[in-house]
Amino acid sequence: MMTQQSSNDAARAFQSMGDEERRLLVNRLTLYARGEWRRRRWRAQLPEGNDAKDLALEAIIRVLDGRRAWDAQARPELLNHLRDVVDSLLSNLVRSSDHLTRSGHDADDAEAHGVPAIRHRATQQQQLEAAEELERIRSLVADDPVLCQVLAQMEEGATPKEIAIELGLEVKDVNNHLRTIRRRVERHRAAAGEGR
Repeated sequence: MMTQQSSNDAARAFQSMGDEERRLLVNRLTLYARGEWRRRRWRAQLPEGNDAKDLALEAIIRVLDGRRAWDAQARPELLNHLRDVVDSLLSNLVRSSDHLTRSGHDADDAEAHGVPAIRHRATQQQQLEAAEELERIRSLVADDPVLCQVLAQMEEGATPKEIAIELGLEVKDVNNHLRTIRRRVERHRAAAGEGR
């Protein structure tokens, strides 16, 4: 029985982790959930009473109780499987929201059902411009691996404190790295005459 075996594998994997390892797994999954939610919803909030950690914990529960089977042989990295479960949970939230808005319910109706309404959808042009800007910023920090890691965490929606935990840095150091990134962007814009 695949489901029973996979939930046993997941339970064994969790039991074999130390407290710090489990905490790190939950933090990484929470950061991933926050980043994916922001990417999909353009910074809208999760339904009231929920946050990214709720999604992360729900993914873990579903794997542990066997509702989302984990085949440790085919996919040895538990975190990657958990990320897939988070993606699935987010897709369900987005589909629910889209269904309510397409079926004639207004935004307040959608929120009454616990589904965040889409108040603003970025146009394709805005999405393209944002992607191009992000690529420019990535190229400006490409020479510094730490800045690249900090930027990647910011893209996931992490706060400076969360970045510090994830990368093993002090919060003040993360803030200094963020200032360095901002200065590089500002210098680039000044040189290009953008002056935003």
